[in-house]
Amino acid sequence: MADSSIWFFLQKLTNLAIKEASLFGEVDEQITMLRNELQWMRLFLRQAGANNAFDERIRLWVNQMRDVCFDAEDVVDEFMFKMEPIYQKRLNNFKCLRPLASCICFADKLPFAHDLKARMEKINTAVGKILVNKTRYSVEDLIPKYGEENRRGLVPWRFSEEELQPIETLWDPDQKVEELGLAEMQERVKYMLIKEESAETGVVSIWGMGRLGKTTLARRVYNDSHIKQQFPRRAWVSVSQDYSIGELLMRIANSVMTLTPQHKRTVKEGELGNMLRLFLESKKYLIVLDDLWSSQVLDVLSSHFPPSNQSRVLITTRYLEVAQHARSLVLVIRPLDRVDSWDRFLKMVFRVTSTTQPAIKLQSGLEELKEAVLDKCNGSPPTIALFGGLLSRKQKTQELWNQVLQRITQHGDDQSFYLLLLSWSYNDLPFYLKSCFLYCGLFPEDDEINTRKLMNLWIAEGFVPMRGEVTPEEAAEDCLEELIQRSLIHVGKRRLNGGVKSCYIHEQVRSFIISEARNSKFFEVCKRIHCTTPLIPRRLSFHHHVINDHTSQRLNSSHLRSLICFSTECLAQKSLDSLIQGSKLLTVLDLEGLCGINELPRKIGRLIHLKYLSLRRSSITRLPKSIGKLANLQTLDLRNGYIDRIPHPVWKIRQLRQLYTGMVLNASMGVGQLTNLQTLDTREASGCSKGVDLRKLTQLRKLKIHFSTNFNLELMPFSYHSYLYKMFLIGSLNKLPKETKFYPPNLMELRLSDSALEADPMPILQELPNLRNLQLLSSSYKGTNMACSSNRFLRLESLTLSGLGKLEELKLEEGAIPGLMSLEIIKCPQVRVLLHGLLHLKNLGQVKLRRINPQLLEDFESSEGEQFDRIRFITSII
Repeated sequence: MADSSIWFFLQKLTNLAIKEASLFGEVDEQITMLRNELQWMRLFLRQAGANNAFDERIRLWVNQMRDVCFDAEDVVDEFMFKMEPIYQKRLNNFKCLRPLASCICFADKLPFAHDLKARMEKINTAVGKILVNKTRYSVEDLIPKYGEENRRGLVPWRFSEEELQPIETLWDPDQKVEELGLAEMQERVKYMLIKEESAETGVVSIWGMGRLGKTTLARRVYNDSHIKQQFPRRAWVSVSQDYSIGELLMRIANSVMTLTPQHKRTVKEGELGNMLRLFLESKKYLIVLDDLWSSQVLDVLSSHFPPSNQSRVLITTRYLEVAQHARSLVLVIRPLDRVDSWDRFLKMVFRVTSTTQPAIKLQSGLEELKEAVLDKCNGSPPTIALFGGLLSRKQKTQELWNQVLQRITQHGDDQSFYLLLLSWSYNDLPFYLKSCFLYCGLFPEDDEINTRKLMNLWIAEGFVPMRGEVTPEEAAEDCLEELIQRSLIHVGKRRLNGGVKSCYIHEQVRSFIISEARNSKFFEVCKRIHCTTPLIPRRLSFHHHVINDHTSQRLNSSHLRSLICFSTECLAQKSLDSLIQGSKLLTVLDLEGLCGINELPRKIGRLIHLKYLSLRRSSITRLPKSIGKLANLQTLDLRNGYIDRIPHPVWKIRQLRQLYTGMVLNASMGVGQLTNLQTLDTREASGCSKGVDLRKLTQLRKLKIHFSTNFNLELMPFSYHSYLYKMFLIGSLNKLPKETKFYPPNLMELRLSDSALEADPMPILQELPNLRNLQLLSSSYKGTNMACSSNRFLRLESLTLSGLGKLEELKLEEGAIPGLMSLEIIKCPQVRVLLHGLLHLKNLGQVKLRRINPQLLEDFESSEGEQFDRIRFITSII
């Protein structure tokens, strides 16, 4: 991590020096000296980083360099923080519109420049001493020279940019080979949960050794749309060895019911259990207890679950006695055999769906490697996936296979081989991906991580490297996909367009992240009610507890860059005021779901480095005008809260890229000034139909508008929004414009809800040349018939019809929607004519029917022929 810290600081220093050169006029020599030294040190640290676990001297030296880099970053940011009030004052007095540096005269900055120079001299002196110690204590001799590490077998592969394939050629995750038998096991568990009588206890167990994919299987079942329909109330908790019954009950209760802040703060374990039992009494629920080690835990928790022949508890455990004690139906997961293991390994390494390809057959040295790989992986799918993900990023040469063979044969303990692979995979990551990967550890262990939020946080932190014309959001998606390719993080749920909606990390990976983050001072996570040890974090995440006055006194926030809350009462008003007062370097402030605080402190406007601010679902009712001073703010999330007005100065924040609001926007607000806006999500848009503002937002990628009155799209054409690829329009439309010029030329996703269209929308929408995903939801169409013409919708891949109460027929002419892969029809009870139109759709791989007409169901079940059998095979009906 030390090389990552240096790289991020060097980027910041270089960009700032270019942008505001004259601010550093007095300290140019010290800045240049530090930059040059750090550039050399980073090259050395990249080689030392993988070795620092092997020698205390290396570890000490790397840690000292990291701390110096942190100090230097703080010094520069504090200097900019002190200069900001002077800039604002002169800007107001002289109406100066020039850059920051030209607005500040020499006399204004002289005192701060002297202080900056003195502090930089100290940092350069400290760097010099560290370099002297490197030589004095022979640290450099402890690090293998290039090529020597292969002979000594001490360290994993170093990351090499030359070894990476361009991101465009990454193996499509949707083509990634399934873990053998996983789909079949998923269906078996679903059947046990839904169809079979799950013994007298209503418990289903997934049992097997560690690292066989029990959690992955349970996650897939838990996120299955059929399971969601069957069990409206669901909860997932990871139990493990270190557990508290009270915390487990609280996490279950938070998932299935709404607790008041008062209850969360004062409720006792027994009372909470009684509340949970009473609430679930008449509900269909599914509780997942992942990684259960003790039958006693199940006994205690089950006493708070009301008995029901329709509700279920799903457990994963590595102990057969736990599964037997539960008197449950048991699915046994066994290791892959050696044939399947090797097949899986090759598919991961070469990113192919078949191991018969010539590229694999011609590989010299693979056979010598085979037995050693199989012995070490021991039939464990996660281990095979992690190993294959690591090697997939390497040049496939004889030398590589020899290195792999040498290293794994030197490691004798098969049980800890997964942890060794995890360390290798982490050290093999590019510097920016190390930070992205570690950041996942800030999220609670039971939560699936919202990837959109995760990527916005990466961007705000500066982790995502820019390249060419690629936007930060696109670059962040590439980072996410690469971590998935390497099997370091896993897909939780996907969007209909194939994008990743949520992700998660395995428990062992999370433990590794927490340990690495703590050692590298990357972040701290607080879980307990009282933090008794002094905290001086750079990033801080609070889980399931309250910061009280005692805790606040032990929290030194002067170096804090990110504060993320995952508890509704992790902060009181006084604590928040104190944090903002002391956290002048804050970049991320995430108060999502926070209760008990009505307003942000006015001093929040002093946080000039703040780039991400989320008040989503919080109790905050008012934004201070000073928020308009947050000139670097990129993401502002106000959804599902109580804020009903945005101060006018916000519209002058030109760096804003993501704006999520829950209030009325109109033309007079100045939305059109946000010319860098990539995402606009607003509940209502009053006056936007005049086209005054949205026409100017030509950088938009995603647009969601909820309007209460009839909305005329012809008054607001999107023909100049060439980047806009995703639209979600909620509310009544007069009609759909017939001419394609009124639509974004590159629109790929369109969702309409409550549109109340009287005319069939298909003849118009089928002319949109790039449309891939179409969703017509909740009364978006009031007619009885839909028809798709031949040779139209040529690029459409996914079609969803939901809540269309009057629709009777979906007619698909032969040649229509030739590329359709997914069709969902939900809550359309009048649809009777459908099946024959599906026969010519050769690419159709999934049909989901929910709450459909009995006649249509009978049609599906009674039709005969090979083509009908194919359609039935890919169709799920609830």
